[in-house]
Amino acid sequence: MKSLFTVTLASIVLLSSFASDATRFRGGNQVVKIGAIASVPTETESVLYIGSSETLNNVELEQGISGFASWQYFFNYQWAIETTVGGPIKHDVNLFGTANEAAFANFSYMPVYVDLVYYMDTRSRFKPYIGGGMNYSFVTGEDLNTFNTALYSNFEADMGFGYNAQLGMDVFITRNLMLNASVKYMYTKLDVGFDVTLTGRAVGDFDMHPVVGQLSLGYRF
Repeated sequence: MKSLFTVTLASIVLLSSFASDATRFRGGNQVVKIGAIASVPTETESVLYIGSSETLNNVELEQGISGFASWQYFFNYQWAIETTVGGPIKHDVNLFGTANEAAFANFSYMPVYVDLVYYMDTRSRFKPYIGGGMNYSFVTGEDLNTFNTALYSNFEADMGFGYNAQLGMDVFITRNLMLNASVKYMYTKLDVGFDVTLTGRAVGDFDMHPVVGQLSLGYRF
């Protein structure tokens, strides 16, 4: 019985070691991930101005969902560089104080992230990581809802550079196939503007600060 216990324990240790070694990242590894992305603004309201006067209308953003793809290159088993392209992600824009405040306009943007990522050495199939870097957001579409065109026109949205931090985890299913979940906190500004028929041009800007969640399937090469 003692010898059987010893053999069983040795087998478990050996298998665990093999699993750890088989899924451990190495310098030169590349990982491609494809999945879904959700963008949830955390600071959604902004006061609009016409000239230097504050208007009674406030802008509010709704969350958006789309897809994304990312690529990672590993320098060693813990450090990697990651590039992610998401979207286009569509956000509905509510303008409080208008007759159709719940659906004033919408815009779409494509975020591009470049992050430096650090993986914790867990020696298991579970690979938690942290990271941070820069992002740039391209506005790909702007649309003013048709029932507002009598009073408003020329709706525009503009974004640009920002920075972000992230937490995530890879879970290996096989030697090279993995599931991934991550959350990014993204700092970026959004500028909006449109013409008001009776009073002139209305403009506003605010810190969008979306929390971006990602779920994906990845493969290591």
